[in-house]
Amino acid sequence: MRLKRIYAANIREGMKRVREELGADAVILSNRKLEDGIEIVAATDYDERAYAGLQRQAVETAEAAAPAAAVPAAPVVAAVEPVAAPVAARSGLFAAASRPAPVTAAPPPRKPAPAESRAPSIDTVDTRARPSVAWAQDPVLVQMQREISSLRELLEQQMTSIAWGRAGRQQPQRFELLERLLKLGLDAELAYQLTDAALAQPDGEHAWQAALAQLGAGLLTDDGDILAQGGVVALVGPTGVGKTTTVAKLAARYTLRHGPRKVGLVTTDSYRIGAFDQLRTFAMILDVPVRIASDAAELRQALADFADKELVLIDTAGMSQRDVRLAQQLSMLQTLPAVRTWLVMAANAQGSTLDEAADAFAGANPAGAILTKLDETSCLGGVLGVLYRRGLRLAFIANGQRVPEDLQTARTDELLQTAIDLASARNFSVAEEAMLLTYGRRVANASL
Repeated sequence: MRLKRIYAANIREGMKRVREELGADAVILSNRKLEDGIEIVAATDYDERAYAGLQRQAVETAEAAAPAAAVPAAPVVAAVEPVAAPVAARSGLFAAASRPAPVTAAPPPRKPAPAESRAPSIDTVDTRARPSVAWAQDPVLVQMQREISSLRELLEQQMTSIAWGRAGRQQPQRFELLERLLKLGLDAELAYQLTDAALAQPDGEHAWQAALAQLGAGLLTDDGDILAQGGVVALVGPTGVGKTTTVAKLAARYTLRHGPRKVGLVTTDSYRIGAFDQLRTFAMILDVPVRIASDAAELRQALADFADKELVLIDTAGMSQRDVRLAQQLSMLQTLPAVRTWLVMAANAQGSTLDEAADAFAGANPAGAILTKLDETSCLGGVLGVLYRRGLRLAFIANGQRVPEDLQTARTDELLQTAIDLASARNFSVAEEAMLLTYGRRVANASL
């Protein structure tokens, strides 16, 4: 029997290395999690009886070396340890499935010594002094539970992989479309939803166009131009998404149309050093007035000063969605019923981060969204998914730092084409693990 210890980042990679290095007949003897991955002990030319004999020998050696007070606990270990051999044998992913796993019989109980030969001191031993270990804390059982959990996870992955392969052969058009949608960066659930809706199409290309059409129908754009409506507009969003630059772009565009006397700028960002200076610099270039408001009273006063302005743009403080001061800032905006808020989202953020930000700023009741940093992303799937699920109307798209050139009115067809172009340019390979995981959940839910 040849043993090999293999280290890998996860159980899937470890199993792949076992198959590559030891062959399809390799047997997994044990596995355990490490801080940076997993350790797998595998063997070829595996002899179950020899392995069980080695285990019994190790148990007997441990019994002989143990103190007399620990002897009563030995049968517990002896009764549990031999079971590990068949468990380890069954955990071999590449061992023949039809080979039965023998169960090693526990050693026969020792015959009790005749009553007259027993030492009297044995009858008076205080059993309460024996160290007792709860079953749930027994290290042998804990290790077995870990191995069983690993085996269950591995079995689920293998069964899902088999079902995935079978479904792919039976419905090639479905899975080709699914892969194309996932390459856009859409989350798996949305990709499956769009795929299911396009299955009635006669061929793959028609199905692709139908899926894009449904995605586009769910991406809403703002019918009315923010600048045409005028009024008081506040931009909200996390730190670093480009709110201040977007305010400057909107102000510059409005100034070019109506002149500088019709625009006023306000910032509530009194937290960051130099935040007001940045907006004041833009205001000086555009020749428009600017105010700073650190609380609700100052904000109301600033708006009163700009009562004669057709458009007032409020640049709010950039805060993390987990910042405790966020609620205070949102409540300050809510005291002003005439203010319309727009959520600024960065296109280069992950979908989960965008979802979390949308939840955090929902209290501001945003009328829609403005997408920034389009020039800094390689994938639009995350933001498309958030806009689709939440029904946020997209007003503008910013794709650079130039003021005001790099700001365009949002158009769904252009946004989808950009997403397709980015997916084609980055040579993205769909993660099979993510597809398998989502497919497994869908199969499990369908069977309930």
